[in-house]
Amino acid sequence: MSKQIRKANIEDANAFIDIKSTLSFKHVNGSTTTGGFLLGTDLKTYQQYIREASCLVAEVNEIVVGFGILFNDDLLRNSTMWKRRSKATWFVDLQNYENQVLCYFEQLAFLPGHRSLVLSLAYKLVNEMFMTGAQTLVTTTVREPIVNLAAIPFIRAVKGIHAGLIDEEYAFIGHIKSDIYLIESEKFYDQTRRHPLMPRIASNLIN
Repeated sequence: MSKQIRKANIEDANAFIDIKSTLSFKHVNGSTTTGGFLLGTDLKTYQQYIREASCLVAEVNEIVVGFGILFNDDLLRNSTMWKRRSKATWFVDLQNYENQVLCYFEQLAFLPGHRSLVLSLAYKLVNEMFMTGAQTLVTTTVREPIVNLAAIPFIRAVKGIHAGLIDEEYAFIGHIKSDIYLIESEKFYDQTRRHPLMPRIASNLIN
């Protein structure tokens, strides 16, 4: 079995849509999910993300099984989420972070059964952004009407801070409430050095 993580290309946008349909909100049963789901991104938007953001894909036997999308500071500050930050409920002093170089984890999506690749891709994306100067990563996870726990183990593993709450609206879905998390670069590196899977994450399997 061959596995790799590589930079996304425009043709991968179709695979992103296929994974999105598999992880659709409408396929979630119950009030909590550890499998995750994706909201509100179409083919054109994925193509734009691939061109402008940091996007990696994970392949198994040359089939895309997951992807990650990370915004740099400029993309984050021009995003809808950041422009609406004054409407969020913050548990931290946002001014302590606003003058930092930031980045934003827009999406992390994987088909079931690829936990080690999830960790490897997430680490690679975040590491590259921190190595190029970002100081804190921002991300959100849905808490209402369904609690999305897919990213929580990664956030907890790197000592992410539960920093606030924000309300969002999505077409065909309606009102969503999300948790805002902050991951600071120093804590990220301190925790990943201790993680039991780090030798595997840093192995030559990852391109």
